[in-house]
Amino acid sequence: VASEVLGLELRDEREARRLRLHDRATGEDLLTHEEAGRARDEAERVREEETAARRTAEARVAELEARLDQVTVSSPGRRAMTR
Repeated sequence: VASEVLGLELRDEREARRLRLHDRATGEDLLTHEEAGRARDEAERVREEETAARRTAEARVAELEARLDQVTVSSPGRRAMTR
């Protein structure tokens, strides 16, 4: 069954025992409610991992900057380095 207005086609997936919407313009199936939920969960997991990695990297940069400041201060004969 096709809808010219929506550009979608309703397909019967007998083996999966469900109906599925198919976008005729892109040739792709629309995600089911369950698939969309899993995709959101995965995106959230990836975002959390990236946030944790960024925070770890920022902490490491701060640590290295502090060490560099200590080395620069403890070496009075050296020129100050610019960052």
